[in-house]
Amino acid sequence: VKRLQIQHSTTQEVMQAEPGDMVYVSLTPTTGNTQTTYLPAEGMKIGKQGISLVGLQPHDNLTLHFPPEHSYSLPNIPTYYQETAQLLDRLTGTYKVTIDKIYRPVIAQLDQAFFLKLFPHQEVTTLNELKDKVTDILIRHAQVEADNLLMNKLQQAVLTHLSFDLPENFIKERLKNQFPNWN
Repeated sequence: VKRLQIQHSTTQEVMQAEPGDMVYVSLTPTTGNTQTTYLPAEGMKIGKQGISLVGLQPHDNLTLHFPPEHSYSLPNIPTYYQETAQLLDRLTGTYKVTIDKIYRPVIAQLDQAFFLKLFPHQEVTTLNELKDKVTDILIRHAQVEADNLLMNKLQQAVLTHLSFDLPENFIKERLKNQFPNWN
């Protein structure tokens, strides 16, 4: 349920970065074009140096140096940091980082609007009904996955352990049907 609340969360623009915020920044190299991306307010490392944007406000600046063979890490990266990861792979040199905007996630509330967003055509009005519905979905999904796994294992067993010969005429007839010009 918590994952669903986070997945359907919204953001609000704030004026000072706190842990968990997304910070939209401009990265300006000493020479070249400015690039923009999202960075986490905390938890990012370049090499062994921890980078924290907590406490910064829009228009604040800092300088980051990316050595040619740098490594970096981001906290458990949600999808909006995928572009950041790709960008950080390409960066080298010194960059002026300007804070453009700061966004704070607002977790979806467990209310009727949330339940309707998840299940628009079904009657879900309480947390217990939501848990039951999610449990049913997960059980069905697990059953389908188990059935697919069993089918794959059975196919592999048949291919591995059973062998049989096909008559030569059968094979020639099939090839002629599939490829009419074949002799």
